[in-house]
Amino acid sequence: MIQTPYVVNRLVKKLGRTRPAAMTPVAMTLAGLGICALLSVGAQPALAITAADAPNASYVYQVTRSGDVIGEQRITFEHRGDDLIVTSDAKIDVKLLGLNLYGFDQHVEETWSKGKMTNVSSTADDDGDAKKVEMTLQGDQLTGSYNGKVRSAPLGIFPNSFWSEDSVKQTQILDTSRGKVRQITVTDKGTAAITLPFGTVMAHHYSIDGEMKRELWYDDKGVLVAGELVARDGSAVRQELLRAP
Repeated sequence: MIQTPYVVNRLVKKLGRTRPAAMTPVAMTLAGLGICALLSVGAQPALAITAADAPNASYVYQVTRSGDVIGEQRITFEHRGDDLIVTSDAKIDVKLLGLNLYGFDQHVEETWSKGKMTNVSSTADDDGDAKKVEMTLQGDQLTGSYNGKVRSAPLGIFPNSFWSEDSVKQTQILDTSRGKVRQITVTDKGTAAITLPFGTVMAHHYSIDGEMKRELWYDDKGVLVAGELVARDGSAVRQELLRAP
């Protein structure tokens, strides 16, 4: 999921409290970059994703606000020897009449060894504000910094990209945008049909509450197919799977 509600709320301040009709050109702009081609891809069987067993592949998601496309996220898995490298690239670009209203770019790289995250780095341009997180395994915890401030997290924690369904079995999540540990509670909402850009799938729904709030859906292979959060203005910011390997 796009990494933090803070990003969404920055977007809300830029756009105002109402949904502007002029958001349509944003969707058209992103469509010109290939979103329409992705929407035409039919549903394909997805491979299971866990920290111990993930494919060498990329998953592409669209990001919308109140139904309008505002960006894209790509999560890529790559095995390097005994390690699994997970990279997440997110880009939000909101324009109005050719003018940039809000921009967000983030690159996160995680290193997993023996089913545990041993290193995480994040660089982000949050509408002109630079944010950097570097944390690596030292002893029995991840230690590092966020923009020069000391950060630490317990070994075994999962990141707030929520790419693994094991994330919802935790009571803590690492906010990779700021390197902070967030306390959460998880409610299992059961299985139901969910409509994605390429069709309808059965998905397991989990509701996240606490210091981080999310609605998450995973398919029967444990693949994240959708995520949603509500911004301060009440608008729904949603991540939906467009393409699986």
